[in-house]
Amino acid sequence: MPVEQLIENCLNNNSNSNRRPLIIDTDADVDDLWAIHYLVNVPTIDVLAITTVGNAFSGPFYSASNILRLLDLIGCKNHIPVAYGLSLPLLSPGWKLPDTMLNGINTYLTAPTCLNQSAANIFIQPSPFEAVELIKLTLKYSIKPVDILVLGTMTNIAAAITEDRSIIPKIGTLYFSGQ
Repeated sequence: MPVEQLIENCLNNNSNSNRRPLIIDTDADVDDLWAIHYLVNVPTIDVLAITTVGNAFSGPFYSASNILRLLDLIGCKNHIPVAYGLSLPLLSPGWKLPDTMLNGINTYLTAPTCLNQSAANIFIQPSPFEAVELIKLTLKYSIKPVDILVLGTMTNIAAAITEDRSIIPKIGTLYFSGQ
């Protein structure tokens, strides 16, 4: 069976028609983690995917890792795909976030001293698709419009739209939160 057919089946067979489908695009800052924790537990929301962007408030390697660890810690059993995204800076050229702040966020949920790391599930893996591709596939194969919540830069969403303009009509409401 082609990959596209598997994605379409997964999206449309697991999706509860009474819930609003949502993609979350995040830079994985601490406030974003709280928002994700809340949204995966809202009975009227169906989080279809979480995509991350690095080099904003967390490094590229840590952004999706922190999200995956959060979903594991809160017992999320929805099998929400989490994808690593683009590594574009959130800040204006020449302005840099202090390394002490960035490094603290990088290992917020993945440091050996964080919570009970002995219980970490090493089998939780990120999506096989990178963020832009996951956004395009989710929108393309969803049977109804998908809302998007941007909790950071808009680089993954912008790249997805630039690469495939046919996904625009599949976007429901585009929500922004942040700077």
